[in-house]
Amino acid sequence: VNFVAQEQRLGTAHALLSAYGLLKDKICDTLVLVGDNPYITTEEINKLIDFHNTTESDASLITAVFPEIPPAYGRIIRAKDDSIKEIVEEIDATEKQKEIQEVNASIYLFKNEIVLEQIKQIDNKNKKGEYYLTDIIQILRNNNNSVNGIKALDHRLAIGINDRWDLQIANNYFNLKRIKEISLNNGVTFLDPATTTIELDVIIGKDSIIYPSTYISMGSIVGENCKIGPFTYIKNSIIKPNSIIEYKKIENED
Repeated sequence: VNFVAQEQRLGTAHALLSAYGLLKDKICDTLVLVGDNPYITTEEINKLIDFHNTTESDASLITAVFPEIPPAYGRIIRAKDDSIKEIVEEIDATEKQKEIQEVNASIYLFKNEIVLEQIKQIDNKNKKGEYYLTDIIQILRNNNNSVNGIKALDHRLAIGINDRWDLQIANNYFNLKRIKEISLNNGVTFLDPATTTIELDVIIGKDSIIYPSTYISMGSIVGENCKIGPFTYIKNSIIKPNSIIEYKKIENED
């Protein structure tokens, strides 16, 4: 793995150009992702790769369609043939363009040898004075390169973490997702998922019951047929089968 630092934060296009020295001689596809999006999935990335190869596009991207007016993300402008014509950032969009519900998810797959040279044509003549990677779409189109987009199954794919509230929403989403998977796959009953937190890599045995206000942290294993909670915190511990634990804090026990 090679790391490149973007010494100055001059925009998303400048971020990719920071890796020019590593990429300039490679004939390949380059996948570009953002670092603040926890909703990106392997399934969606594989769909993008298949779509890119099937359409033989010079550039492909994932878009997201919000059920209502979306947050301040770049709006997708499609051509009559449904290809991507351009992406307009929210700050530069007209009032009519802001009504568009399809937005850029900032997940791209580029033919490296085509995009990397044309990215140098991007300027910073916009309200933020930044070099937008989204501008590469119109540049590619002007040079008769093909640009296509595939819609994500879930609009969350476009949502990044910009503040503590975004982080809280993401935590709640993934916590409930883990609870659902454990319940369905392991036969575990959660009496109040809204007040229960289950961290990553927690194992809970079949027929166990998790009572309200329970927190089980990473590294913990709960055996079968246990009753955990209410008001219980378990960290990095192994709970034997058939145990009953309530109103307790347990750490580093096996």
